[in-house]
Amino acid sequence: VHVTRNGGKTWRNVTPSDLPPNTRVSRIDASPHRAGAAYVAAEQHQMDDRAPYVWRTDDYGATWTRIVDGIAPNDFVRVVREDRVRAGLLFAGTEHGVYVSFDNGAQWRSLSLNLPDVQVSDLVVEQRDLVIATHGRSFWVLDNITPLRQLTAATLAGTETRALQLFEPARAIRRVYAADIDYQLTARVDSMRIDVTDGDGRSARSWRDGPRGPGLYRSSWDLRYTGATVFPGIVLEGGDPRRGMWAPPGRYQVRLTAYGTTGVVRAAQPLTVVRDPRLTDVTAEDLRAQFALAQRIRDKESAANESVIRIRAIREQVRVRMARDTIGIARNMSSPIVDAAALFVRNLNDVEQAIYQVKNQSPKDKIAFPIRLNDRLTGLRSNLESGDERPTAAHQRVYLELSHELDVQLGNLERTLQRDLVRLNNALRAAGLAPIVVAERVPIS
Repeated sequence: VHVTRNGGKTWRNVTPSDLPPNTRVSRIDASPHRAGAAYVAAEQHQMDDRAPYVWRTDDYGATWTRIVDGIAPNDFVRVVREDRVRAGLLFAGTEHGVYVSFDNGAQWRSLSLNLPDVQVSDLVVEQRDLVIATHGRSFWVLDNITPLRQLTAATLAGTETRALQLFEPARAIRRVYAADIDYQLTARVDSMRIDVTDGDGRSARSWRDGPRGPGLYRSSWDLRYTGATVFPGIVLEGGDPRRGMWAPPGRYQVRLTAYGTTGVVRAAQPLTVVRDPRLTDVTAEDLRAQFALAQRIRDKESAANESVIRIRAIREQVRVRMARDTIGIARNMSSPIVDAAALFVRNLNDVEQAIYQVKNQSPKDKIAFPIRLNDRLTGLRSNLESGDERPTAAHQRVYLELSHELDVQLGNLERTLQRDLVRLNNALRAAGLAPIVVAERVPIS
C-alpha cells in the first residue's frame, strides 16, 4: 500500500506491518468523511490462507488497525467501503456474503439476509441503495439503507427501551422513489396504523399493518393519496379510480400507532417529497396545480360512485318491501303502491345509467358499451396525471363540463327522492305500511 499527497509526484510505502508477504491488496477505499482515513481489504486465499484481512487508518497510513472482529475466520474479504452518509458505517464483501459494521469496523455482523452463499467481488453505496456484484450470481441491491444509517447503539445492543422506533424516511421522489417507512418493534403488537398527513395536517393516506412481533419492518407509501370511492363489480375504461392522486412536492408527516396488549404507542417523523430533478422545465407549483385539479376530479368520481351505491341500496329496499309487504296487492298492477314503486325505481335507474354503464359485467364489455359520467371523470384524471405538468386549459374545461353534467344527475336523484319517494311512501302509509327510510348518505367501506 502506497500513498501520495502531492498528486502522484512522490509515493510513500505505508503497507500495514502485519500484512503477510505475498498478500494481494484487493481494494483501498478512502473515507468520504475524514481526511487521511482509508480502509484496505486484502486476501491470501491463493496462499492457502482464507483468513479475513481488513485494516483502517486515520493518519494517511502512518498507523493501521486491523478490523476483522465478527467476520468468520475462513471468510476472506474482497472489498470494504464506507457509507457516503453515515461516517463509520462500513460494508464488506467477502467470499461468502456481505457484512456491516456500525462502529467503524470495531465489530462486524452479517448482512447477507436472503443472499445465497456467494462471493461478493465488489460493492458500492449508490445514494440510498447498497449494490453488490457477485461471482456468477448477478447483481443484487439492498434497497434503501436509510434505517441502517439511523440505528442506535441501544438498538444494536438489544437494550432499546422504546416499544416503537420510527426511522426518519429518506426523501421520496415523485414517480421515482416511494416513501419507505421503516420501524423497529421491541414487543409484539396486534396491529399498526400508519397515517401520512400533508403540511397542513390533512390526511393523505392511511393504512394498517400487523400483527407484528419484535423486529425491523418496512411499509411503503406509493406517494398517492386516497383514491375515489368505488362499488363492487365496477368496470371502467378510464382507469382505476381507487388509485389516488400523486402527492405534490412538499413536507409531510408520517405517524405510526401501535396497538398492543400493553397499550397504545405512537411515533412520528417528517417526510419530504420532491419532484423528479430531471424535469427541469416543470416547477413544484405546476405539480401542485395538477394535484389540486386531480383532487377535485377524484371528489367528483367519489360523488358519482357514491350515488350509484345509494341508488342500489334504495332500490334493494324497495324490492324487499314489495316482496314482503305487498303480497296481497302486488298482482294488482293498478295498485297505487305498485305504480309508485315502478315510477320511483324507473327514475332511479335513469340516474344510475347516466352515471355508470350498468351493462358492463367484465373488462371486455367496456369496449362494446358507451362510457358514462364516472368513467369519463376517471379517464380525465388518468389523462391529467399521465405526466408531470401543469393542467392545460382543456383539462380545466372538460372538468367543468363533466362537473356540470354530474350535478344535473345528482339533482335529478334528489328530486326523485323528494318527489317520487314521497309519493311511494304516501301510498305505503295509505295501505297501513311503514314508509321507506333513506339515509342521507350510505356508509362506504
